Amino acid sequence: MTKRQSLKQLRNHLSELFLSRHNGTSNIMYSKTQGYVDGYMQALSDAGIFDENELLEIVSQERLLAAQQAEKAYLGYRQHQASPANSFA
Repeated sequence: MTKRQSLKQLRNHLSELFLSRHNGTSNIMYSKTQGYVDGYMQALSDAGIFDENELLEIVSQERLLAAQQAEKAYLGYRQHQASPANSFA
């Protein structure tokens, strides 16, 4: 597996992890996914594919992206709830 393929796979796993957190998944499923991602990151580090700083940067980027997506979804929901068509007044 190339570094590029590993990066894509890692980003997919992190995205799934963070989005599941923002979507309110159960603690058991979140913990299981987090353990899988931690193990994958450790393997990438042990194999010398990524160093610790690279992994931290990737995690930071994916966490920010997931938070932005969750915020956008929440604000869209709030706007939908506040629209006059849904008001009983």
